[in-house]
Amino acid sequence: KNIEAFQDFRGHMLAEHLKDTKDFPGAAKHYRHALKFMMELPVFTEDQRLGTGQDLGFVLHEAKRYQDALDNNLMVLAGGERIHGATSPLLRSVNTNIAQNLHALNRKPEAEPYLLRARDLARLEGRMWNEQDLLFQLGVLALETGRNDDARRFMTERLRLVTLHKRKDLIDDAT
Repeated sequence: KNIEAFQDFRGHMLAEHLKDTKDFPGAAKHYRHALKFMMELPVFTEDQRLGTGQDLGFVLHEAKRYQDALDNNLMVLAGGERIHGATSPLLRSVNTNIAQNLHALNRKPEAEPYLLRARDLARLEGRMWNEQDLLFQLGVLALETGRNDDARRFMTERLRLVTLHKRKDLIDDAT
């Protein structure tokens, strides 16, 4: 069992290296391989498997395999909700990833609920930088879907947030 766990660890390390070097198809192959081993060995928790699954979703998206990334990320989200509950801040990034998958698939209206949920989770966690970034993404999405008033509202909310937090590094960009 220890040898098998070590082989999985090596596969995961290779996937990480390939991700870092932007070989996203190669990274996806090795994340899938690592997940296969992780499923077979009880030493790995479901949470660890989901973390590797989230990495897989990222590289699938970067490899432009958007539907595969979406399917994967929806499974990761369901597992994360089962383990941590629907309001866990740990789910912020997978919600953001799902929104990006949907956007890339030109299913833009479906992306908004995931971005709103990610924004709310960032707000609950007190992650101002993430919240303002998600407000920007929501504003862009609203503009792209012809909802100019909503776009202005999200961008104004972003500017208010960064101003309230006196983030001069973000105020110019938000303006």
